[in-house]
Amino acid sequence: MFNFFNKLHWEQFLADTKETPEKTETSQMVNDFFIPDQINIKKFLANYQIISHGSRELYKQEIKLFGVPDYIRHATSTIDIFSNIIDRPIGYDNWFISGYPDVVDWFRNMPEEEIPIIFGTPLEEDCLNERHKFKFEYLRKMINAFKNKKNKLECS
Repeated sequence: MFNFFNKLHWEQFLADTKETPEKTETSQMVNDFFIPDQINIKKFLANYQIISHGSRELYKQEIKLFGVPDYIRHATSTIDIFSNIIDRPIGYDNWFISGYPDVVDWFRNMPEEEIPIIFGTPLEEDCLNERHKFKFEYLRKMINAFKNKKNKLECS
């Protein structure tokens, strides 16, 4: 039952997204990642707010001062590793770090010799888009490899 309601929340999230060129990417992100992986929208929103504010403490202050929606209790523990921008590994969009902080942490700590097991041996330009972020197909490979080893996603 939770999965049904979670999917409805994601569909509403998409419906509320303004028509912009980025909406296509947002739609793909939700439909190809968050819904199939059963990412909890409240955990994602909490993590995203922490990333956007630079720390859990700054997000708490904005809640207190401006009455923004309070999702803080849904935040995952791993997101605190990446809350400060200088602690975020390059190559990831904030949406991916927010929805899959455990995957990002696992992958960045992976021994280098294990990476070809997941990706094969593509050239760097094959893995990254024009913004120098991982292409969706390589993000999916990371998620699948993580789930094959660890099983449960922190945000699901």
